[in-house]
Amino acid sequence: MRLIPPLLLAAVLAMPAVSAEGNQWWRVLTQEVERLYREGDHEAAAAVASKALEEVEAEQGANHPDVATCLNNLALVRSAQGEFEAAEPLYRRSVQILEKSLGPRHPDLATGLHNLGSLQKALRRFDEADALYRRALQIRERALGGNDPLTQATRAALLELRNRPGSHAAGR
Repeated sequence: MRLIPPLLLAAVLAMPAVSAEGNQWWRVLTQEVERLYREGDHEAAAAVASKALEEVEAEQGANHPDVATCLNNLALVRSAQGEFEAAEPLYRRSVQILEKSLGPRHPDLATGLHNLGSLQKALRRFDEADALYRRALQIRERALGGNDPLTQATRAALLELRNRPGSHAAGR
């Protein structure tokens, strides 16, 4: 089960790192995670994503935006494996790092919020998913504009959530 559209996956896995210092070995590992994920080898992708996270934490420290990128990538792989409970703290930590390091209006934060919202939707926590999608949409509309594909993807995810059978959110 895919939690996010391929366009968002590509944006997340290719999310540029903020820094340019250090040996950047983790970037090579992240490219390998992307390749393995696209090939459907989620077990190998998870192992490589864990190694990338370990490398970037050692290089940049635990609260750097590059760590958030690796956390998000590992969470995407865990979600693809159906390991939603394992993915959730990874997404939450990623969002926390991004908000603290990049600020509450950064588009990368919106990506993390969108992905966490998708996870909450998969876990049937619809109210939390709605709130996360709304916040991601607000950030993306301000930062990227209403016609940006990422903004449109978040808007579509929110509408899909609200239009699901049994939803009481249609009037929001």
